[in-house]
Amino acid sequence: AAETADTALAEAEMAREALAALTDAPPLAGGSETLERERDGALDERDAAVEAKERAEKKLERSVAAVKQGAREALDALRSEAVAERDRAVAAAVADVKAEAKRRIAKAQDKLREVQEFARKRDEAARKGDGHAAAAAANDARAAA
Repeated sequence: AAETADTALAEAEMAREALAALTDAPPLAGGSETLERERDGALDERDAAVEAKERAEKKLERSVAAVKQGAREALDALRSEAVAERDRAVAAAVADVKAEAKRRIAKAQDKLREVQEFARKRDEAARKGDGHAAAAAANDARAAA
């Protein structure tokens, strides 16, 4: 234990002497200028790194904004295409309904013509039948007279 204490005391004494030598020693020739240049260089490198980081962040923000704008434009294009497609589908459906309605109207008109033709023929036959019946009655009346 005594040896350990002596060793610790010796090391502390050496540290005190080294500290005293550093504080009392004259500065090395050009040493502080070299340290200043190194410090200035390190500060310049730090400033350059900060500026590069800021430029990268701005570039990233512009890229994100451009992507968002592109997405908005794509969405708008899809919406207008969807509206145009819906309008085309509605127009096609309306055209189909009109065609079906015209077909049904034509069919109904044909049926009406058939009924009217049948009625006209029936009426003509009835008139001819009435004429024959009147003529037969007149003939019967003459014969009776």
